[in-house]
Amino acid sequence: MKLFRILAVAALAMFAGANAQAGVVLLSNLGSAGTEDADGAPTAANMANGNTRYAVKFTVGSNGGTIDQIRGVFSTNSDPGANSVTMTLSLFSDVAGDPGVSLGTSGTANLTNTRANIGFTFGSPLSVTANTTYWIVASNIDATYGASWYADFDSMTAYNASGFTGSNTSKRNTSFPTGGWSNNTGLGFAVLGTVNGGAVPEPALTSLLCLGGVALIRRRMKK
Repeated sequence: MKLFRILAVAALAMFAGANAQAGVVLLSNLGSAGTEDADGAPTAANMANGNTRYAVKFTVGSNGGTIDQIRGVFSTNSDPGANSVTMTLSLFSDVAGDPGVSLGTSGTANLTNTRANIGFTFGSPLSVTANTTYWIVASNIDATYGASWYADFDSMTAYNASGFTGSNTSKRNTSFPTGGWSNNTGLGFAVLGTVNGGAVPEPALTSLLCLGGVALIRRRMKK
């Protein structure tokens, strides 16, 4: 019985530790889970296929970390019928206030003509440095149809004690990679990942599971 209690407590501790390391929302204007749609009937920044790119920036807090996923609200800006538009998001360094060098690109996501909150994940978490600015750059790699990245007018909010900051402004480049960047309307996005020694998940789920585990242990002890 004593061995059972030790193993059960150890398992709960391992679960809590693993859960604390899972990617959580670090910065978002799409709610605390990063999964909200843009408010109301928002405007859309339309990306023509080919060389047009849109970009939003964020700055890491006083601890570095990793980026696991980036979310945004997207659709096609024309009716592709049975087809879909293929898009990627990339993480870029900041050079003199503009996107600089690509540090990694997500897997592809397929957009339809129905607006949706879509997550883009990276094959391996991307490391980010404390007090450093990065850009999220959206690329429509479809050869036929355009895409829309929707604006959300909520304020950017840091979650899970990340210390991240962001801006409700964006930039547009119509002849990437050789063209210049111009200012554009704010866009809806959320950054998910981890902070070194910092961000942990919202406590509700972890607490409920741990309490359930304790109740099971007590019930087993009474038998």
